[in-house]
Amino acid sequence: MRTEPVLKLPIPVGILSVIERSKQLATWTAVNQHIKPEHWVHEYIIHPGSIVLYVVKQIIMQGYEANKDHIFIFTGFQSKELIISSDLGLRDVDQYSTINITINGADEVDLELNCIKGGGACHLREKVLAKAMLMFILVTDYCKNVDHLCMNISVSW
Repeated sequence: MRTEPVLKLPIPVGILSVIERSKQLATWTAVNQHIKPEHWVHEYIIHPGSIVLYVVKQIIMQGYEANKDHIFIFTGFQSKELIISSDLGLRDVDQYSTINITINGADEVDLELNCIKGGGACHLREKVLAKAMLMFILVTDYCKNVDHLCMNISVSW
């Protein structure tokens, strides 16, 4: 008999800050409204302390039966390990030309809802995957709002 997967990475215990709780609720809403049994799902890597743990935890809370046929594609080591440890269906992006849904965070969001992610090892892979996605869901908190992009983040060329 199949048991429900257990999230094995640490989740903050106790009372979350207002920002973290808001991010958690927004992420859970995005998962519940958009991760459906008929979708292949791409889950981006998010740096520690951001939305990746909330996304995976809510997917697990939906139950094994609801997610047994989902495909989860990783962009980096953190998301790959989290998908594996959570007993979700892991695949590589090279196997798919389109991806139904991407849930991601951002480092900055301007007044017109343009956003930027920082650099890092997964940046190129995320750009490639952006071409394959059909729906992009952005989850951030108000601390990411800026008047102009790239004022607080160093971008390498």
